[in-house]
Amino acid sequence: MFNGTRARAIQFFLVVVLGGVNHVGCGADLASQADQLQWGDATEEFVLGRSSTAPLRTIHLTLAPKRVKRYRVKATEFVASLSQTTDALAKLSARHYEIELESERGQEPDLVVTADEPRVRHWTLRVHNLSDTPLHATIVITPVPEVQDTPALTIPENLHSEVIFSPGTYGDTHLTRIVEALNTATESIDIAMYSFSDASSQRAVADAINRGVVVRMLLEDAHKDFRNPADTRSARFEELGVDVRYVNKIMHHKFALIDGPQDEDDLADQATLITGSGNWSWGAAHRYDENTVLVSGHGPLVLSFQQEFNHLWENSRDLLWNEDLEYTETLPVDESHTLNLERDGVEVLFTSDNFRTYYSSRYGNTFGTLPERNTIADGVVALIESAQDSILIASGHMRSRAIAEALIAKQNANPEMEIRVYLDGQEFINISTHWRQVLKLNECLEQAGRSASRARRCRNRGFYFGYALHLADIDLRFKHYAFRWDYSYAVQMHHKYVIIDRELVASGSYNFSDNAEHNTFENMVVYKSTHFPELVQAFVDNFESIWTTGEGQLEPLLDTIEHSDEFPLVYDSMALSWTDVYHLKTLILAHCPEIYSDEFRRNPTEHLTCAKSP
Repeated sequence: MFNGTRARAIQFFLVVVLGGVNHVGCGADLASQADQLQWGDATEEFVLGRSSTAPLRTIHLTLAPKRVKRYRVKATEFVASLSQTTDALAKLSARHYEIELESERGQEPDLVVTADEPRVRHWTLRVHNLSDTPLHATIVITPVPEVQDTPALTIPENLHSEVIFSPGTYGDTHLTRIVEALNTATESIDIAMYSFSDASSQRAVADAINRGVVVRMLLEDAHKDFRNPADTRSARFEELGVDVRYVNKIMHHKFALIDGPQDEDDLADQATLITGSGNWSWGAAHRYDENTVLVSGHGPLVLSFQQEFNHLWENSRDLLWNEDLEYTETLPVDESHTLNLERDGVEVLFTSDNFRTYYSSRYGNTFGTLPERNTIADGVVALIESAQDSILIASGHMRSRAIAEALIAKQNANPEMEIRVYLDGQEFINISTHWRQVLKLNECLEQAGRSASRARRCRNRGFYFGYALHLADIDLRFKHYAFRWDYSYAVQMHHKYVIIDRELVASGSYNFSDNAEHNTFENMVVYKSTHFPELVQAFVDNFESIWTTGEGQLEPLLDTIEHSDEFPLVYDSMALSWTDVYHLKTLILAHCPEIYSDEFRRNPTEHLTCAKSP
């Protein structure tokens, strides 16, 4: 497959770069020394298609001395097991009206909860810290062994799903459908959003408030707006009556729940979920390649997102602008609704599983990174490994070592398998840049010595894997639209989806990077064609469409560069291979040597064309 030089280059790359991978977060937390608490050996795994003996819930908690924490569990039978790294004396108990069960007292108590009456479905699980010292524990809630391993297929009768792809034309974008959905709200709207600048959607939120709808919003802008809220977008939302809060990590979700199950789980079947890669902005609607999915009639999926929102909301910080607003906390979502891909046709992954929560005396509610967890990356790797016929990926980034490794391993093991990857143009790097980052990594690993944590930080620090995929002979294309990438004119390929065997698609807000895994709140939803056949096919069709972006435009552009006195440095988008981009940029450099001058680098928006010297 490879000539000798390329084979040796790949072998060197695999040994230096891809060996012994672990993951670590890449952002400094605002927490104090409490952020360094150890949480024992308990980990939370995600394996697609695993049996129903998987945990219903894994809870990490810190409990003050002599305090009790309660969790609601909806199951006839379950097993709760507590483990800890401290030596606090603890006890577990469960109660259903007059029925009460409790474990022995100890450092690692177990509690088996059963009921003779099958209609008993609601239990309150309590964790008791009986010591005079804090309890740092992990509680794993699992079904009893007799639970059926292969659940029956269930397709909700009123299930409806659709996907809107961007860019679109005015009046026919995801923003149009979002406004329509917001206008149906009668009770509540919960929004978790990275960027919310669309005026029509903002008006729809204001109209909902005027109808008496309660609106809660977790907004990334509030993370900076809280320092001086006056005249900020966050403050304007609060002036409308929206309760705006923020978290100490990056809020990168793009989802909303319309009339979600805030106080009664059974209402989930009537709620609408909006999620995907697209922010609620003009650029996401009209410039970028995006997807936005709307689902209604799927209670378990809605409950998963309601649980995620509640978790973030309960551990968020207040903007502190409109003092008339009251903090609204809803009932906890039933813990037993865990989605099963085979039964429900959908699975959800959240990076919030990679964080623990605690209260900082200086900053308030705080999320701290659990660097050993890689919830979404592990899920994507499992998808890649499960593929039998094809893997189609459209992603703005490819900076996740685990995902890149899995793709390269799949290509090496199955060279005839259809594997196609489409990335944004910013992911292109040339040969010298690639090897510089390899050498930099090697130096970092040498300096790390025997420190496993420092070595993990080295391996997960901003590595671009585009050229590595090219070296591995993976069919790779970039959405290329400019010699030099700049946010101001970038028409980004902003999708984040994976299609496996054309029967399953995973999509959401998650960028393929370690930063997304350990410094931002993200989601990825796995949709199976058993329940979502039209949705999966729509993603397949979209991939085939963007794969041929700008077909036939490269040769005319090369001719213009070769023969015209002036030629563009920003041009119409084209889906190009690594080799195509390399040759195009080499030709531009030959006819525009000042392209690498300080002036061109500092002011790319003032140099959208290049005039040849006479």
